[in-house]
Amino acid sequence: MIRVMIERHIMEGASDAYAQAVREMIQFTVRVPGFLSGEAFRDLQDDHRRYVMSKWRSLEEFEAWWNSADRTRLMLAVQPLLREPEKVHIMVHD
Repeated sequence: MIRVMIERHIMEGASDAYAQAVREMIQFTVRVPGFLSGEAFRDLQDDHRRYVMSKWRSLEEFEAWWNSADRTRLMLAVQPLLREPEKVHIMVHD
């Protein structure tokens, strides 16, 4: 099992549009093979810094989703709202 943390820095005034796009992405992702759970967070010290934490059965299943046409399509709503490229951290328990 792996956990994936995606860090995003969104543009000024993009909070509502970003929240809607992420909700839609998570709703779609719950049907993706290997997806176990996901949550979205807002940084308390930087209102424009957002995180998505997800849990996946395997790295291979996550990578299949990450590289899929479906994720690419859903990211079309998120990309214009970002101030910088998203940062991805893939983690496992020790």
